[in-house]
Amino acid sequence: KSPTFIRTHQTRGYELLVDVEPLEPQPADGRPHGLRSRAMIRRLLAFTAAVVALIVVAITLWQTMQSDRPTVAVVPFTAPDDDRLPLGGIGIADYLIQSLTRADDLDVIGRGSSFAVLGTQMPPEKIAERLDADFIISGELILHGNDVHVILTVETDESIAVSTDLLEGRLSSLSQLHEEVLMALSASLTRELGVEPLAATEVNYTIVDSARQKYLEAQQQWHLRGNLRINRAIELLEEATTLSPDFAEAHLALAQVLALKPIYAEEPLAPSFARARASLDTVTELTSELDSEVAALRGSMAREEHQWQEALNQLQLALRINPDNALANYWYSYLLSYLGRYQEALEHALIATRLNPYSAVINNRLALAYLWVGENEKAAAQFDFASELGRQDGMKIGVLNAVRNQQWDMIRELMLLQGNDPAWVISFVEALKDPERKAEATVAIEAAIASGQIDRQLHFGLWWLLGDADRAIAAFNSDEKTQDIEILWAAESAFLHEHPGFDDLVASVGLTEFAPTLN
Repeated sequence: KSPTFIRTHQTRGYELLVDVEPLEPQPADGRPHGLRSRAMIRRLLAFTAAVVALIVVAITLWQTMQSDRPTVAVVPFTAPDDDRLPLGGIGIADYLIQSLTRADDLDVIGRGSSFAVLGTQMPPEKIAERLDADFIISGELILHGNDVHVILTVETDESIAVSTDLLEGRLSSLSQLHEEVLMALSASLTRELGVEPLAATEVNYTIVDSARQKYLEAQQQWHLRGNLRINRAIELLEEATTLSPDFAEAHLALAQVLALKPIYAEEPLAPSFARARASLDTVTELTSELDSEVAALRGSMAREEHQWQEALNQLQLALRINPDNALANYWYSYLLSYLGRYQEALEHALIATRLNPYSAVINNRLALAYLWVGENEKAAAQFDFASELGRQDGMKIGVLNAVRNQQWDMIRELMLLQGNDPAWVISFVEALKDPERKAEATVAIEAAIASGQIDRQLHFGLWWLLGDADRAIAAFNSDEKTQDIEILWAAESAFLHEHPGFDDLVASVGLTEFAPTLN
């Protein structure tokens, strides 16, 4: 924490802090220059070997000391969806993480990984296993009128309760309540783990910091998803950046939410993406520390716009700057699947999952990556885990896996669980079982599409599964939101590649020079 000789710069390298001088004057012994040089080289090699040995010893000692430091993770507290608690359970968890990271005798899981469990129903021991934590700090906020009750719990990675505290405060003085929770947590950790007591005054910020409060509230809205919530997150982040123009993380978050907005709204990409790029320009002007995140988001937007080379350039840049950027690996995996490079896509999905093991979207992406390389059992298990984390849009994974395994009842169940009309669903499944019934299913599906009963994002997939190349290609070309590009390179797409309109389809999305051979 206070380096004297060498400073580590995260993801970039190391800096020598001391001046370098010769160990001794060069001897004027009259030997030829070459002999003096060889003698100097020998001394340099000997010195280097000694330094390397010292470094190895130091690292070994450091690792030994580190092994005694408990690793803790603070997960978002559960809280009612109440306007009087705009931060939900994120605010108090963020406050505790900021405080705990100042403790010299604790290792604290970063906010990105800890907050990824928001909204899951995972038991503490499973959270601890995924986050590789020794202890999980969690809690619950309960409202009674204007009173706030906080249940604070510390549990081991085996779900053994270390301590439970009940604290009470008022809505009008949440920052004071947060400090009281921190003091209770400090007492528990000091008593049970032997760590040094924490001091509330050492935290980098207070929860009454208006810009940061709006930033955290936006994260809560962002997590809840939906068009209204996304719009509210945008408003909050715009307010945060107005209050604190130098708040680079808020500008980055604003860009991320703006890039996400078209997914939840019936609007084109261009307006939101233009605003997102303007926010990214601001981030770049403010700091270079977020360059990897900026490049990753630029790459993701370029992928959505089918600017394939730009997407490759930006995402590869993001990973060169920081190979451990989980979102960059996730988006790069996504892009590689679009380009039919399924094996590489799987490799980066695995990296992203290792870096952010509790992200529902990243785990869902890993399920798809397994699916495209034919590892169906792993795909099914990963899909189940993503669903457990809250990802509910993995019907493509479940249905395609069931088709491959001829699990007709499962296909019907999955599609009915999505709220689809049994009339056309049953006809569709029967046609999958018996191709002779394809004409009957076609009539039922076309009628359901005409009446608006089937989500347009399903149109291409339905005709694709039925092996109807004409209708599948027409559905693909009808709207950008129906273009499931990564399916085009799957083994089941062989019939599409034989269709005379396939080359035009590939050209329509700018993939002609990137199109792979069929997997």
